[in-house]
Amino acid sequence: MAAAKEREHYREGDLGPGVSKKKITPLPTVKEPKHWEFSAHPHLAVRSGTHVDIRLGNPATGVAHSFVLPKRTELPGPGEMARVIPTFDHTIPYMNYWGDISTQYGKGKVVKGRRTTAEVYHADSTDQAGTKVRFNLYEGTQPEEYSIRKDQEGKWFIHNKTQTRENRPELPAEKLTFEEIDPDEVDPTDSTQAMMPKLNGAHGILDLQAGRAPRLFSYRVAKIAKTGLIEHTHKIPELLKTKVPKELDRTIARVEILGIDKDGKAIPLETLGGLLNSKVWDSRKKQAELGVKLQVYPHGLVQYHGKSMEGAPYSQQLDVLKKVEKSFGPAWLPELATTPEEKIDLLNRIRSKQHPLTDEGVVLVSPNDPVIPIKAKFAPDFDVYVRGVHPAVSGKTGKPYERAGAISYSWTPGGPIVGQVGGFKHDEATDMLKNPDKYVGRVARVKATKVFKDGDEAGALFQPRFNGWHLDKGEIEKAAMLYGFVDELEKISVMQLERFQ
Repeated sequence: MAAAKEREHYREGDLGPGVSKKKITPLPTVKEPKHWEFSAHPHLAVRSGTHVDIRLGNPATGVAHSFVLPKRTELPGPGEMARVIPTFDHTIPYMNYWGDISTQYGKGKVVKGRRTTAEVYHADSTDQAGTKVRFNLYEGTQPEEYSIRKDQEGKWFIHNKTQTRENRPELPAEKLTFEEIDPDEVDPTDSTQAMMPKLNGAHGILDLQAGRAPRLFSYRVAKIAKTGLIEHTHKIPELLKTKVPKELDRTIARVEILGIDKDGKAIPLETLGGLLNSKVWDSRKKQAELGVKLQVYPHGLVQYHGKSMEGAPYSQQLDVLKKVEKSFGPAWLPELATTPEEKIDLLNRIRSKQHPLTDEGVVLVSPNDPVIPIKAKFAPDFDVYVRGVHPAVSGKTGKPYERAGAISYSWTPGGPIVGQVGGFKHDEATDMLKNPDKYVGRVARVKATKVFKDGDEAGALFQPRFNGWHLDKGEIEKAAMLYGFVDELEKISVMQLERFQ
């Protein structure tokens, strides 16, 4: 007799739990992103053998469109493709079931696998060959992309289309190095230079391929994600709703990613870091709660139509960047000052903290010559590597508190420790002492009056004060834990078959 848990999904006369009759409902037409239910459960079936049951549940109809992935216990990895077989409709509640099946249809053991929400952004209701459905999964910090298609012979396949660094070698893996000068050295009357605000966000790479949605990546090589990529595209849904025109095919731009609040002002870096380093669903939810939107500000070109542009005069880069801005809603060019009056006004607004996007400084570019940009920062931060976390200590008793009082730091990841700095918020300090591994290896931004010298080398900072975490340096992937929005860094792989035999 079927167990009570199984009987919840089985009525007399049904083929088996969750399936009442031999019916395969065609997929609906989907042209805009929809949220569907998703499950992928290994099934140790007596008759058909081991396979994965893949289901996409459409909340609008209550139908769980079902596919069998034969002879496997998990979905294909990035770049892999495997045969699937459409099978009978199931109910959406059955997608939560795992355990034994006693009925003839499906008899065997269903293993608890993956159960989550999928973002379906294309489905085809026709019986023609081609891509029948495309969907994304956002369980981990990096998205997974899949398509299920039907070929001319009527065979169906699932393809893991998740991007990897291996198949995208043209994406930069480093930032540009700017020359830096003192703000007092900036000459607003220099006609060979144009001026932009130095936006203090996260450096990103905007990848454009004709006919596809623009993609937004970090330049950093991921150490935790198996893909080697850190992608932010899906945290900005507006990007997924657009297509790259032919005139921008194989174009890659450098951008600054900022979070903009309802008043048009840039949000603090620590908040931005939380949005970028959380899972897609968490990031979107948090953006809605805060009334914040992530936006990209293209400021330089890597390539245009596959041709390198990083050494091109800025006027040539700007022509293409204007086309990028015109094509995508969440992409906006930074302000550009060219006359002495405009430059002076921009400098004054940034220096007096009246600019909505930055108070950090300016970047000087050369419109007519391939000159490396120059940055001038009003109040430069010092970037230091966290080497240790130390408890706060009572000045009266000498006993340690249950929170961090300081971090020890060095100028390079493995260099000599030269000093300590404090100034953390209470909740953060408590977490730092409890979970020091989240923080060691990260890069802290520190305000200080000056840097002491140890011979020819930089030593300790004078009067240092913690000013936040750097979004582009150090072991950035630890930020996923650091900001508390994420409880895991990778999807949990389906357990191997032998563990259930």
